[in-house]
This record gives sequence, C-alpha cells and structure tokens, in this order.
Amino acid sequence: MTPPPAYCVLNAVSHTQAVSRTQAVSRAKAVTGGDATMGMEDYTPYQQGIIKRYYQNIDQITWQKLSDLVSDLYLAEGKKRDKLWQSAAGYMEKLGVPKDRIAHILEKKQPEMLARLVKELYGS
Repeated sequence: MTPPPAYCVLNAVSHTQAVSRTQAVSRAKAVTGGDATMGMEDYTPYQQGIIKRYYQNIDQITWQKLSDLVSDLYLAEGKKRDKLWQSAAGYMEKLGVPKDRIAHILEKKQPEMLARLVKELYGS
C-alpha cells in the first residue's frame, strides 16, 4: 500500500485534544506496529485509521463515482456533458481500464457503453 499524501486530511490535529508531537509519534507507532509511515506521525490514530480505510477502498470509491457519472451523463447537455466525459475518462484511467478502450468509449460518447463498462467492473 502506498502511503497517503500529507494533504489528504485537512485537520491534522484535533482541537479538542492537546497532544504533543512525541505523543502523536508514539501513538502512530503503536497503531502501525512500530512502522509509522512517513508523514503519518502528524495524525492521531483515529485520523490514521480514516486515511488507511480511504486508500484501502479507493477502487470502490472511484467505481461509485464513475457509476454516478453514468446517470448524470444521461441527463446532461452541452458543455456540462463534455465536462462529465472528461471526468469519466479520469476515473476510467484510475480504475486501470485500457487506454484504447477509454478512447473508444470517449469517441462514441454513448452513456450505454459506459454503463456496460461500470457493470463489467462491478462484476470483477
């Protein structure tokens, strides 16, 4: 698992809980079994758990966003529709869809084709 970027959580220190840097580092080491990931020592154990779960489920989150885009594409028109297709291309890349297949879907710009892809990705 790749370590999450430092900017992914906005609130690095809880305002309701005063924790010194050494306490935070020792908590991080306790949570991760002594192997505190670089940059994670600035987060509380609770925040570290949230970050880890986010990155463990990133494929499902991306699939869900792509799935939501399908219904939006059926309803959108004009420039909004073009923007949604660009977003769909980005999500497909993140999910590891081959570039030639992405190009084919974007060329046709048929929401039905994207819906079939989403259904296929859900099955795998």
